[in-house]
Amino acid sequence: MQLSKPSTALTVQQQCQAYPSNTPQMLQKYPTWDDFFRVFSVNRQILICQRPKICILYPSPTLYQIDCMYGPLSAAKWLIPFIADASLSCGLKIDATKEQLQFTATAITGRYTWLKAAEMVLFFFNFKAGFYEKFYGQFDPQAIIRSINMFLTERMETIIANERERQ
Repeated sequence: MQLSKPSTALTVQQQCQAYPSNTPQMLQKYPTWDDFFRVFSVNRQILICQRPKICILYPSPTLYQIDCMYGPLSAAKWLIPFIADASLSCGLKIDATKEQLQFTATAITGRYTWLKAAEMVLFFFNFKAGFYEKFYGQFDPQAIIRSINMFLTERMETIIANERERQ
């Protein structure tokens, strides 16, 4: 008789329980996927991004928390419309494929789990406005990733400035 090895991998829900965070407060504020999506949708970018500092400093669910609260790959699923919108807004000759959108969303959620929903909305708003890298005729996931790194610098400057103001 052969025994199977016990799994050491934690489920997403177990990881969330072990994760010291404000996840319970976020779940109270956005109890369902629809509640979350209604607040943080592509259609609300202009409203959300009127005050960029608030997007960075205001508590909103992180990409990691989105997966914890609504199930695995929920954050990637949420990002796809933002990536598609950025692609369409940039006047590309060829639209991004479904696979490119999924790859880019998964790359972002895998690497930047700690970024908040409001920050991602701000990032894509700024990307569409031309503040970062651009696409040259075709969709380029690397342009988005490089642009996120530029956004992180701005984000850190905002956080540092806020801490100085508070002192």
